[in-house]
Amino acid sequence: MWSESGGGSRSSCPLVSLPVFPFARAVLTLMAGREKGHPRKGANMNYARALLPIIALGLLAVPLRADLSNGDFSTDLGGWDTPYGTVTWNTGGYAVLEEDFFYASSTLEQVFIVDPGILSLSFDHFMTSDGSGGGSGSPDWFTASLLDPGTLDPILSTPGFTDYFYRDTGGLVDYDMGIVTVSGDTVTLDLTSVAGGRSVFLALDLWGGDDGYITQVAIDNVRLNPIPAPGAMLLGAIGLGMAGWLKRRLVP
Repeated sequence: MWSESGGGSRSSCPLVSLPVFPFARAVLTLMAGREKGHPRKGANMNYARALLPIIALGLLAVPLRADLSNGDFSTDLGGWDTPYGTVTWNTGGYAVLEEDFFYASSTLEQVFIVDPGILSLSFDHFMTSDGSGGGSGSPDWFTASLLDPGTLDPILSTPGFTDYFYRDTGGLVDYDMGIVTVSGDTVTLDLTSVAGGRSVFLALDLWGGDDGYITQVAIDNVRLNPIPAPGAMLLGAIGLGMAGWLKRRLVP
């Protein structure tokens, strides 16, 4: 089942305002003994309140802005271009590339900016095929490419290929392990060598071969993953340390 939640949605500012205080208050309430039936109910809430700004700052310091639109496909294909083939939106909250017998490929694409502090680009995919098989031609295949919008050259070095990920109905999966990791259905491309502020062109393509199968590829959770901010890591460590200290003081 494809998840309807995911990252990659556009934010209007570099730091996104999170519902920090309700979450922090719930955590600190438990720690301070205000949960129902705790023997130290209400103990030392002044200490707990003192931790709220630290938790808030730690969460707010994480850069969440990513100029990638509608990566979770929660309601439609808005923000994406579908210039060729057959690409549809499934009510489960994901995009579907279907083999098209008129066009050579079915394409889902978007141009966006890789902001400073982005670690990687990820997406989830799932390939299925129906039919008897037995065709005499090549298998159907799916590719993911990250290109320069002006020249259509690969952004990262992929010698001999324009794509950074390849999968076909014959079972072949091909990618450069130096820049790509694959975990189950999730493909992640390392973007640490891409200059912040650069415009890139992401193309996800399903190509039809004469293999006798009708193939579909579901796409979901296209997202840019930020590098954890040093400030957030430091504040998080301080917060955890103080939380542990507070718990030792409050729990008999």
